[in-house]
Amino acid sequence: MRVAIVGNAANSGFWYTRALREAGVDVDLYLPSKPDGRGSVKPFITEDPVVSQESDELPRWIIPWVTRPYWRLPLSLVEWKRYDLIHAFTLYSILVQFAGRPFIVHSMGTDLREYAYQGGLGPALWRRSLARARQILAHNIDDELIHSARRMGLPTPTYIPQAIDPQLYHPKITTGDGQVPERPFCLFSPSRLDWHIKGTPILLEGFALFLKEVGAARLILSAWGDDVDETHLMIRDLGLSDVTTLLPPQRRGELIRLYHQADAVVSHFVGRGMGVHHFTMVSFEAMACGVPVISSMNDDMYMRGFGSTPPMLEASTPREIADHLLALYRDESLRTRLGRLGRQWVLDHHRPELIAPKLIDIYERALKGAS
Repeated sequence: MRVAIVGNAANSGFWYTRALREAGVDVDLYLPSKPDGRGSVKPFITEDPVVSQESDELPRWIIPWVTRPYWRLPLSLVEWKRYDLIHAFTLYSILVQFAGRPFIVHSMGTDLREYAYQGGLGPALWRRSLARARQILAHNIDDELIHSARRMGLPTPTYIPQAIDPQLYHPKITTGDGQVPERPFCLFSPSRLDWHIKGTPILLEGFALFLKEVGAARLILSAWGDDVDETHLMIRDLGLSDVTTLLPPQRRGELIRLYHQADAVVSHFVGRGMGVHHFTMVSFEAMACGVPVISSMNDDMYMRGFGSTPPMLEASTPREIADHLLALYRDESLRTRLGRLGRQWVLDHHRPELIAPKLIDIYERALKGAS
């Protein structure tokens, strides 16, 4: 069985490929890349600490795949014919479907909930690929995603966990005498600022309530998404400008440093007509780093995907967020316990070597024509 994984959404393509190869599968990763202007190709960053972004050497199973200009893309169709099966992340299946090989589509969530219902050629070709795929996988298994698939006459997608390397995402390593310098309580949210998906206003109002109680605290946000400008205005209106920092999306090493700096991480919130229940890399990365997580949770969704619920603090209102923050602020042992339990959750569910056997079974059934 020879497999091509096309795309690297949430860096899962990289970790899936490496784990599958370690399990004996002949699989290559087509890593979306772009010319650097000097005639060479620079792959997008991977998370492997051995393969730095600056390195010109990549494992032979990583194939830099130039996606611009668009006229180059059809050249890939000939190359992909040498594979028995193609595993295409998200919208790359628009092209993969024309390779003449069995293929699997891997949805990230929004592509199936929203993009599939837009007008135009792209969404139409995306729907066509979904209908022709041997299997549809997904990084989420929320009710809205399932309903969206059924509206198109598709089977319920198969949930596959995001892959997280616990050696890369690890708890902060203390050095010296173990003394922690005095600083304000730090809350970190690297989630994108898309209010209709992440419920950012609920977070900001909850943080404002918490700040009134404790007097000093700090919030770090990642300034990416559709509602960055609106978030700036709301921060100003709530009087949070002096205690809130908005950073551009961070490279992996800096992102992990920010996880280590945080006393708590917030993911997304559902309520007041905003937010969507979904699994987020933010939550799982933070738990791998031993940091407590506050987020809205849908227990049925977690039971559907994992058979249990994670050790996160559930909140859907500003008051619930503030109360959880106060509890974490006042109780270091609670922070430590949740951090320890969260990391164990990741070890039990998200290690790449645990996901590889599930993918092998899916690949084998797809090649037999099962859906």
